[in-house]
Amino acid sequence: QAAKALCAYWFEIEFDKISIVNDRIKDMDREIESKTQMQSKIKVYLAGMVAMKLKYNEKFTNATEDINRATKIAKEMVELYAMGEKLLPYESDILQILENAHSELEHFLENMNTPLEKIAQELCEHESISRMRLKAIIDDVL
Repeated sequence: QAAKALCAYWFEIEFDKISIVNDRIKDMDREIESKTQMQSKIKVYLAGMVAMKLKYNEKFTNATEDINRATKIAKEMVELYAMGEKLLPYESDILQILENAHSELEHFLENMNTPLEKIAQELCEHESISRMRLKAIIDDVL
């Protein structure tokens, strides 16, 4: 959850708070969303899986729902909004969006150990973290 919180803040995804129990990022109530905004939401959903892989060099079964959410957004990008490489929808475009997000997250999170540890500690102590508290932690350690 610490990785999701960090990514939601860093990639400017709207949320009031993120908790250990409920990790749903509130859906944006925008009529129009950019490709960058949708890619950022995908990164937030993949953040926990990527962080666990980086920390433990292992994959875990708790990533299923997040992978499904990220895949749903990538499919919408390609199939509904023609945000793939080609005008017509191709499965390869969906996979490419997900792989790019995964790769970018690996590079981003590799350098964020200190903030991740502080955010994880806050979540363990208080079970949730607000946007304001997250900003304070990030400002303090970076």
